Amino acid sequence: MLSEYPNAGELEVYSVSNCGMENESVCVGLENWNTETGYLTLVIVKEKAGKGYAS
Repeated sequence: MLSEYPNAGELEVYSVSNCGMENESVCVGLENWNTETGYLTLVIVKEKAGKGYAS
């Protein structure tokens, strides 16, 4: 699970469940994410600003 990732505190997590449906749900943050999601869930995970690789 994502919360078990060693650097989970350095991640930004966004999710949308049941997109476009009556019971659509939007969550921001890993601590707010419901693992009992619906029909289709889109999850975006990215490193927080300043934590990535130098270019």
